[in-house]
Amino acid sequence: MWLFFPTERISFAKMIDASPEAVIAILHDLDVFLRLHPFIVAVTPHASNPSQLTITEALPILGCFKVKTTFQTTVEIQADGFISNVVASAKTKQTTHYSVRERHDNKIEVIEHATATRR
Repeated sequence: MWLFFPTERISFAKMIDASPEAVIAILHDLDVFLRLHPFIVAVTPHASNPSQLTITEALPILGCFKVKTTFQTTVEIQADGFISNVVASAKTKQTTHYSVRERHDNKIEVIEHATATRR
């Protein structure tokens, strides 16, 4: 659908039973948070700017074959989470905002808003 709709937005929310401080601490520790993703095999901060990361994924293709892909992201830490700006191959740019919201029922909601744009 990229041909007809060059921008796509998606949002996810997950309710969890944890303190907001504990969840925000995980979101702010990018190495820990990113390694929760099953395909990420390496996270390397740039020496001159630790908010710029090189991320390597090993994507499964046809079951047993894995293809490695690498992309760059710039991360901006926010009080309630972080914003990631990725420039990937195929002229794709993605901005993702991860945040934590405390609900009135003492539950924590972790929210992911992602926007992908083909240039």
